[in-house]
Amino acid sequence: MAFLCWLAVINCCIIGSVWMEMDEWANWQIAMREARSTVQCGIQYEYLSKTIGMSVVKSRLYQFIVEENKVNVIIYELQATSSHFDRMNISNGGTFALEQIDSDLDAVITELLKLISTSEFHLHFAICYSAIQERNLYDVLIVDQKDDKYYSITDFPSGEADLASGNWESGIHLAIISGTETIYVVSSLIGTGRFQITELKSSDSKIKRYLCVIATTGNDFVESFEMYCTSKPCPTPMATEHVLTNVDFGYTTQSITVPIYLYLISRSSRTVWMVSEDILMDNTERHYPLKKFTFQQYFRCAKNRWHVVPVLNLTDQNQAAVAWSMVAPIYLVILTTLTIIMYCLIRFSRPPQYRRQRILLPSLSSSINPASESKSQSQEDNDDDQNNKQSMYPMNTNRPFNQT
Repeated sequence: MAFLCWLAVINCCIIGSVWMEMDEWANWQIAMREARSTVQCGIQYEYLSKTIGMSVVKSRLYQFIVEENKVNVIIYELQATSSHFDRMNISNGGTFALEQIDSDLDAVITELLKLISTSEFHLHFAICYSAIQERNLYDVLIVDQKDDKYYSITDFPSGEADLASGNWESGIHLAIISGTETIYVVSSLIGTGRFQITELKSSDSKIKRYLCVIATTGNDFVESFEMYCTSKPCPTPMATEHVLTNVDFGYTTQSITVPIYLYLISRSSRTVWMVSEDILMDNTERHYPLKKFTFQQYFRCAKNRWHVVPVLNLTDQNQAAVAWSMVAPIYLVILTTLTIIMYCLIRFSRPPQYRRQRILLPSLSSSINPASESKSQSQEDNDDDQNNKQSMYPMNTNRPFNQT
């Protein structure tokens, strides 16, 4: 065990010295033709459930996934836009092994994973491009949940490379954000409502602030959210927890959108939150509008230009609820249609000749024998008069009859 730890440290030191001498940009710009396989839609459950991070660098989206304790990368070519900030096309991607892009980093991660129970670990991965270093920077964090330890591999904008390890507090929720020129880590002790964002400048200089969210209600009584950064804990932790508790990772859209936005992704709630990237560098506590999208609204695939219906794992309660909300309107339309058809069948099932005969029967009978009808009416009137007379002058049958 100790030997493996030292081996990981030595490997990291070697990588640190190599980083200073080589340009890794060519590796991350690997040609799409070298992909091991293609991906039609990266938001499908088979990829989404394994995603540990996303980053946008130089008009490419990198989707990091873990399969059989190995890190793979799905790369998508993106188009720059100045209007479509509410959608991301993640179709026609190519799958690469991390060792194809950076074999040294892949070797260090492999050694670290040998120290950890493979069924009880979390891995976070993000990259960004540094114009100063003229290469990609990255941050990798591996959490050993069984032994409450963590290992981090961080490449700082200052040119330093750092491999750190220590004790991990099990109640901490973590998300790594790929920013412009640097990487941010959002951490929170579950239940406190305090979300601290750390900017990784160097191993000795890490800027820490708090991310806060407030809920507002406009004139239309529709609830909306705003986000800001502050040096003090948030006064309204409830709204902050509502937005940030389930966020898994995030990225900014440098090189593909003007202006640049920050996107926070939650896999469990299948939600995307969008806010201006300026919030990451603003110390004035300015409030920025926070916009919410569902996965179906934000992520697009080529097989359906305007809408994506992800493949859902219906054993998950949240996903089952989403599936029911999608099919419920269809069932309602079918039920309404069947009801209308049944009504029409019952209402118009009798032959038209029979219905016409029933309508004409009373008028025909009166026109055939008007005399008999008049006679019958006269007889009824006479009977009524006779009855009235009997009621006015009743006969006493017990009275003797006088004869003259």
